Amino acid sequence: MPFQTRMLHRIPGPRPWTSRFAWLHPKVYLIIHIILGLLVSASCAWLFYRLADALDGNGRMVRLDHRVAHWVDLHNTQFGERIALAISFVGHQFLWGLIAVVVVAYLIRREWPRAFLLVVVAVGGAVLNSQMKVRFHRGRPIFAAAFSTDGSSFPSGHAMGAFIGYGILAYLIAAHVHHARSRVAIYWSAALIILLVGLTRVYLDVHFLSDVVAGFAAGAVWLFVCISAFRFAHLNRVGE
Repeated sequence: MPFQTRMLHRIPGPRPWTSRFAWLHPKVYLIIHIILGLLVSASCAWLFYRLADALDGNGRMVRLDHRVAHWVDLHNTQFGERIALAISFVGHQFLWGLIAVVVVAYLIRREWPRAFLLVVVAVGGAVLNSQMKVRFHRGRPIFAAAFSTDGSSFPSGHAMGAFIGYGILAYLIAAHVHHARSRVAIYWSAALIILLVGLTRVYLDVHFLSDVVAGFAAGAVWLFVCISAFRFAHLNRVGE
């Protein structure tokens, strides 16, 4: 029996949310996703290092950062700060608790690969962010003294953590959703939360705008590398 025929016998029939191409050519489908993920990671890595290179001196990016920080300090309000603090909580403390709950749920269901992926993405991203903060050691905006902050400013830990955390949760949740529109809604909801978390860090004057953009870029690199590795492992299982 030809190899492709044997593969088709071993693969379940196409589900409503799976394209016919993905069912007939699972290896090619996964390879395309892996390549796209690595291309996105490379693009985000390029953006991150362009931002990092611009930290020294008083270039356009640095001047823009200070203008935005000064404008925000003049226009923010106590009510807006309370909302921003709540959103920041959703992007950090609440997110870590949510990830822990999902990991436990996967462990109970014996879904070891997904539990391992979630732990690696979350913990690895946190370690990577702390190391980059030490490496670049950028001071925070002068207005950040009003809040309790520690560590350097570049890249934003909240922005990077929200991108990684909500990004991987959206990816894992969408894998169980049958309808394409529902999956799109999941990804857009995650993107909205991520964006709001990043904007609140600028609104609270605890990060410069470029810190947040760099956090998104670094988070995207780590997230897509981990997802590509996860898909590569799945590709090997499909090919067995």
